Amino acid sequence: MLYKSRAGVLLVFLIVLTGNNSLKSQSVDPPFLKYMNHPWVDSVMNTLTVDKRIAQCIWIAAYSNRDVSHEVEISDIIRKFGVGGIIFFQGTPGKQAELTTFYQKISGVPLLI
Repeated sequence: MLYKSRAGVLLVFLIVLTGNNSLKSQSVDPPFLKYMNHPWVDSVMNTLTVDKRIAQCIWIAAYSNRDVSHEVEISDIIRKFGVGGIIFFQGTPGKQAELTTFYQKISGVPLLI
């Protein structure tokens, strides 16, 4: 056991010593950061209540292979709580695309799918 821990410490030391570029931070910002402090995002967030802001952190499960009652249930949740996103399980891509379009239309804030 002692041998493994010494070998691990030695490996880390050698990587740091050689200046491996993979350990350095990236020099280019990721694309999603361009929306930080964006006027549109700020204007939408300012219209939301505290409950709706919290709901933006919540994703719900949706099934595209279930009946209309499930679609109504998901629609009601989107309208009532303003959830931030949907995760699709099962069903076909075509039906998921159809439901995505419908759910985006009834949502006050764009959903993350």
